[in-house]
Amino acid sequence: MNRRVLGVKGGFDRRGGQGGLMVLIIAAILALVVVMFVRSRSGGPHTTLVGFDETVAIDAALAKGKQEGKPTLLFFTASWCPPCKQMKRDVLPTDAVASTIRDQFVGVYVDIDARRDDANAWGIEGVPTFIVMNKNGEEIARRSGAMSPDEFTQFLSAR
Repeated sequence: MNRRVLGVKGGFDRRGGQGGLMVLIIAAILALVVVMFVRSRSGGPHTTLVGFDETVAIDAALAKGKQEGKPTLLFFTASWCPPCKQMKRDVLPTDAVASTIRDQFVGVYVDIDARRDDANAWGIEGVPTFIVMNKNGEEIARRSGAMSPDEFTQFLSAR
């Protein structure tokens, strides 16, 4: 009777041989490591943040803010940035923050890797960076780094 189940050298052996089992365990661990690495680099599934437009030009957003009588909130970010991911996951989607941005601001999402010219023009040296512009297009607040929902709400009220 053939005791090999897989039919390959090192396959499962009904007598308790562990060669094939070890290969499967190593393959499973490697697959898990690859999945975790890909997820960490991608930032997870892309979700649209409430109140932010990632396609609008900054000048157009400033013009819209002037027309609507609202300040403009610029969010400079990057897909590889851990504090940016934290803000996108834990702060910006909270009800209080999201509704404030949606109702009281013209929000612009600026990926610094895709829009390097904008990042350079606005003197962005680190991400995340948030800039509040008043309805006349004048900068009134700027802050870099991650914040708690309370800190971010306080930052938004600085206008």
